[in-house]
Amino acid sequence: MITLTGDGLTIDDVESVARGRLPVELSGEARERMAVARAVAERVAGGGERVYGLTTGLGALREIDQRAADAERYSAVTIQAHTTGHGPLVAGEIVRAAMLHRANALARGRSMVRPEVADAYVKALNDGFEPPVHAVGSVGQSDLPAMAEIARGLLEQGLRLEQGEALAMLNANSLSVGQAALAIAGLRRLLSAYDAVAALSLEGFAANLSMLHPEIPDAHAEGEAALHRQDEIGPDVAALGELDRRRRIHAAAAAERVGGLRGRGRARRADGAGLVGRRPRAGQRRDGDRGDDADDGDDDQQLDQRESGLSRSWG
Repeated sequence: MITLTGDGLTIDDVESVARGRLPVELSGEARERMAVARAVAERVAGGGERVYGLTTGLGALREIDQRAADAERYSAVTIQAHTTGHGPLVAGEIVRAAMLHRANALARGRSMVRPEVADAYVKALNDGFEPPVHAVGSVGQSDLPAMAEIARGLLEQGLRLEQGEALAMLNANSLSVGQAALAIAGLRRLLSAYDAVAALSLEGFAANLSMLHPEIPDAHAEGEAALHRQDEIGPDVAALGELDRRRRIHAAAAAERVGGLRGRGRARRADGAGLVGRRPRAGQRRDGDRGDDADDGDDDQQLDQRESGLSRSWG
C-alpha cells in the first residue's frame, strides 16, 4: 500500500503502482490539509474577489466571471475544451503514473481542491480504470490535453467539480513526470544488466582487468581538474606530477603485457608454420639464424601469410 502525503513519492513507488498495481490511499493528514485549503478558497470566492481560475474563466475567458452556481457545468466545458489530444494512445502504465503523481501533488493542499478530487484519482488507480490518453497534444501548454483526457475520464466515473477545481486538474505536467519516472526505473535495471553482461564478458574472454583499477578514473578526474585550475590559479605542478607518475606506471604495465602477448603470438605462428613442413626459400633465414632487427617486420608478415594460407587449406 502506497500512502500519499504530498511528499516523499519515489520512482520506486511510481513503478510499483503503475506497473505492479500496488493499491493507493490518501493519508489523513493530507485530507485535513486539503480541507483547510479548500475552506480558504471558498471564503475568497464568497468575498467577491477576482481570482484567476477560481472566480474567473481561463485564458481568453479570464474576463468572464465564474459563478458558484455554474461551477459544475463550467468545469465540464473547460475540460472538454482542452481535450485536443490525438495520435496513438499512450501505455496504460504511463496513465497510471500520471494519475498517481497528480493525486500526490493535490495532497499537498496548495491547489485548494477538496479531498474528493484526489480520492477520484486514487479510486481509479485501485479499480484499474485507465482513461484513454493520446500521445500528441499542444505545444507549450504543459500536459493540458493529456490531463484533460484523464479529468474527463474521472468525470465520467462520477466526479463532480466545484469552483476552481478544473484548473487544478488540468494545469500540470504529470504525464511527462510519470513517463520520466518509469523511464528512469527501466534505465536502472538496464544499467544493472549492463554491469552483469560486462562482468561475464570480461570473465569469458579472460580480459585484462587492470583497466578497471579505481586509480584510472581518479587519475583522469585529477588531470581534468588540474587543467581547469590552470585558468584560475596557474599550473598545479604537484597534481600534474602525480598524474604523470600514474600514467607512466599504467603505460609500463600495459607495454609489458602487450609485449608478452606479441611474443606468445609469434611463437604460435612459428609453430603453425612448422606444421606444414615447408622448406625456407633461397635467401630466407633458417631457424636459429640471426639477422638485423629490421628483418623482424618482414618475418612477421611472412608468418602471417603462412598462417592465413594454412587456415584456408584447412577450412
